[in-house]
Amino acid sequence: MELGRTMDWIIKLRLMNSSMSKKGCTWDDPRIALADLQYHDVDRKRGLFYLMERDRQIDRLTTDEEIERAMNTPPQTTRAKVRGDFIKFAKERNRSYTVDWTYLKLNGYWEETILCMDPFASTNKRVDELILASK
Repeated sequence: MELGRTMDWIIKLRLMNSSMSKKGCTWDDPRIALADLQYHDVDRKRGLFYLMERDRQIDRLTTDEEIERAMNTPPQTTRAKVRGDFIKFAKERNRSYTVDWTYLKLNGYWEETILCMDPFASTNKRVDELILASK
């Protein structure tokens, strides 16, 4: 397995370097910035990653089914599980929420903000209490 065909950042670096060489430009050229964005475009018809995949320039390590499962089922041994539990709770109650890597927040009149600093903690006492209190 060649890293240059499977490792995302290596694939992208090769693409950017090739583009700069062909265009005779450097990293600060707007065309390279655009290619940088286009590489990660999730539209399968426009995204450079998907175009490269279609042209068999990239070897996939996962299937579409595995990706779909990962998008809907967070790892159960990290704080991603806590975030997933929190989002499920908020959606079931039709509550507005904000989530980032470390903060979980219920928006609105009755606001609740929960800090999740440990990336390896798959539970959070405050999230568990919030969920239990609503049952």
